[in-house]
Amino acid sequence: MTAAFIIILASVVAIDLISKWLATDIAHINTGISFGWGRDVAWLGDVIAVVAFAVAIVGIIWFIMYKKKTWVLTVGAALFIGGTLGNAVDRLISDGGVRDFIDMYFFRNNIADIAIIVGVVLLGVKFAFR
Repeated sequence: MTAAFIIILASVVAIDLISKWLATDIAHINTGISFGWGRDVAWLGDVIAVVAFAVAIVGIIWFIMYKKKTWVLTVGAALFIGGTLGNAVDRLISDGGVRDFIDMYFFRNNIADIAIIVGVVLLGVKFAFR
């Protein structure tokens, strides 16, 4: 399961960053958090990036130490942590913001955001139905 976790996590980060690089012309830079909240706070992007890296490190350690690995847990954790790392790296290379380019009528997002949402849902299902 650990190999699958690493492959999925690395794939999410790579696909996210490549897609953001390819969509530079149509992307909106979101310097805040979800839905642009906090976009007027200049230092928020840097704080979010640091917290995201910390969450990713803790999440990886937790996954490695967790004894009852299932496919749902493996995929959910890999998607969540991969998306978190993708957005954190993007914040570092995009001057504190993330590039959102997928327009979903009510909001814009990116591959990392979708991976985070799907990962959280899978983890929720895993722990709700032990």
